[in-house]
Amino acid sequence: ILDEVEARSDFYRFRQIADVDVGIVTGANKFFLVPDELVERYSLHEWAHPMFGRSDHCPGVIYDDAQHARNAADGKPANFLWLTGEEVVRSKTARAYIKAGEREDLHKRYKCRIRSPWYTVPSVYSTEIGMLKRSHDTPRLILNRANAFTTDTAYRIRATKGCAEQVVFGFMNGLTALTAELEGRHYGGGVLELVPSEIERMIVPDPEKVVADVEKLDRMIRNESVADTLEVQSEAVLGGLGLSKNQQMDLLEAWSALRNRRQRLPD
Repeated sequence: ILDEVEARSDFYRFRQIADVDVGIVTGANKFFLVPDELVERYSLHEWAHPMFGRSDHCPGVIYDDAQHARNAADGKPANFLWLTGEEVVRSKTARAYIKAGEREDLHKRYKCRIRSPWYTVPSVYSTEIGMLKRSHDTPRLILNRANAFTTDTAYRIRATKGCAEQVVFGFMNGLTALTAELEGRHYGGGVLELVPSEIERMIVPDPEKVVADVEKLDRMIRNESVADTLEVQSEAVLGGLGLSKNQQMDLLEAWSALRNRRQRLPD
């Protein structure tokens, strides 16, 4: 089946439909990624921006203002501090926060000490799609409707073919999940990790031939098992491109076997 789809014109390597870049490298995530309580304590509202970087920040495939508000209400570190501009120096509370970081020798860490000033993080921008570096069952793309920032625990992705919704929706299917297992690597605890070059090799359907319903997919990811979601998505995405039900189930069984082996689950 893999040989067949690779020879077709309606399946691509991920690099042919999107660009992948690493997230923001802060050098001290606990200093730059903070909850609302700390923003309030030091009056850092001017420099606080929405961010996500962990799976519990986005349990579905949509990160919007409502999800950000839930994260903030739960006390999660949902703010990225972009301490830039002259106002930082003039702000007594911002200077106090920077001094608190220096007392912990954060300015001596490699990524911090090679930039000036140490507390201004470079390469800060958001993209329409995010993807967490590590996953449990299978990776998923996140539609970034809140224009939130992501740290280096996630990747910043831009669609180059089709729209962001089509790329996010089409990514969730048994074929792509299987290629994630084949291309990625895993560690002792069974977590799956993908680096950019591995993501770029994954096989995905032509996003322009995908009829996307990301709201429906978001609900399934939140409420259904991954296996059930992949089966429904395979029918919608792969079936829509002519793969038979037997082919879809073969791909799902192959994905399940590799996922179970990675997680040391029984067959």
